[in-house]
Amino acid sequence: MEPISIDISDYITVEPGVIYRIEIGMRPSYSLYPCTETRKPGKYEEMLDRLYDSGDTSWDNPTDYWDEGSESGLFYQYAYNWQEGQNPCSDAYYSPDKKLSRNLLATNLGLIAVCRGVVTMYFTL
Repeated sequence: MEPISIDISDYITVEPGVIYRIEIGMRPSYSLYPCTETRKPGKYEEMLDRLYDSGDTSWDNPTDYWDEGSESGLFYQYAYNWQEGQNPCSDAYYSPDKKLSRNLLATNLGLIAVCRGVVTMYFTL
């Protein structure tokens, strides 16, 4: 498989010294998986659209991390089904717990880390 890269400067103005949290998730409507039945947006995806269209997103309100109005809260309310969690034709497959996320530090410094054995690691700046 070929590595995929995303240049975040296409989406935001990158400022030096800032730590960015990048999350990449998936939705049923983004999937190209060939399901036998025609997919139409379910209640979960409809509620996600409402959440993001309203502008009330999880980074604006600390209570959204555990509130039913968050992405995770909506998933467990409308799409969660443990029996269908491995079926890409089910809404249960598209859990927000499967997001890829990374923290990125915007800087002009380079860091190289080399691991030698179990207990020794060398860093070069």
